Amino acid sequence: MTHPKHPAAKPYVETLHPYVPGRPIADVMREYGLSSVAKIASNESPMGAPKAALDAVAETLKDTHIYPDNDGLELTKALSAKHGVDAEQIVLSAGSSHLLELAARAYAGEGDEVIYSEYGFLCYPIFTKVVGATGIAAKEENYTANPQAMLEHITDKTKIIFIANPNNPTGTLLDEQTIRNFLDKVPAHILVVLDEAYTEYALADGGFDGVELVKDYANLLVCRTFSKVYGLAALRAGYGIAQPHIAHVLHKLRPPFSLSTPALAGATAALGAAEHIQKSVAHNKAEKDRLTKAYSDLGLLACESACNFLLLDISATKKTPQEIFMFMQQNGVIVRPVEVYGLLHHIRISIGTEAENNQALELFKHAVQNGTHALVG
Repeated sequence: MTHPKHPAAKPYVETLHPYVPGRPIADVMREYGLSSVAKIASNESPMGAPKAALDAVAETLKDTHIYPDNDGLELTKALSAKHGVDAEQIVLSAGSSHLLELAARAYAGEGDEVIYSEYGFLCYPIFTKVVGATGIAAKEENYTANPQAMLEHITDKTKIIFIANPNNPTGTLLDEQTIRNFLDKVPAHILVVLDEAYTEYALADGGFDGVELVKDYANLLVCRTFSKVYGLAALRAGYGIAQPHIAHVLHKLRPPFSLSTPALAGATAALGAAEHIQKSVAHNKAEKDRLTKAYSDLGLLACESACNFLLLDISATKKTPQEIFMFMQQNGVIVRPVEVYGLLHHIRISIGTEAENNQALELFKHAVQNGTHALVG
């Protein structure tokens, strides 16, 4: 029997294109010789983490030689109180993306199909391929997930439907009745994963709390994260809420000690920092509304967003996304091209501080009016 000269990965793993995050500030500073750079590429909170969370994290550092609480009892207790659900309905995870992967591993495999939106979060097709399943991208309408299109793609092979609300990278939002109507029509044996990474921002734009749906739908998993409005992206903390039969399955797949002690402490403290969260949401709402009008006036706004970012259609600049990406970096601003999503004429920008937002806006004005052949200032 002839064996290969090295271990061979499964065929579908070889076809994967890894998730590529926004560029680090240090890399851009070094490449272009800049003394400062505004990063508005990764939807991070410009307000940072609450002081209480930072203090809680600092307090844990003396115990780095001790393993974390594997069950995250304090965080689970705090989440149970916040959402009014039983502790057995909660699954902790290293960021919400970790939970998406656990769901794929638990409920789909070779020969199965997974449905997601055309411009849905890039991790959905990645995690679908990781388990050997076939991904089905349902066409969107006006940059918005189309539940009817998703329903039309359901077959006997369908095991999971991923739906982000609001959606990344478009920022668009579906209302509660639309989601309920969708869930009413999905067969009970199919897991629906409602990804609500940006829900705290969406609530300020008329959004709804998807956790309220869990009691009515036994096939629903709602995912949340501490990486966005809570400002804890570096700590990797997230959680899911579902009925116990789903939560128990996901618990079996969680790696031991998947949340560090600093992550557990920081997330628990952040939940109680209501004033900081309110300020973060208010800042985002005010700046997003201002920038929505400004970019719309420039002819760049692709669609209105309920998140902490905007999707821009840069056709008016007569430049490619990569050209705009490079131009912005040369001038000290990191943005996010989204060609990998199939959005071939677009850039996504996060809502940063007022100064960062103004800097980016002036650069885009320059690109529209003068092109990218000269630098601003």
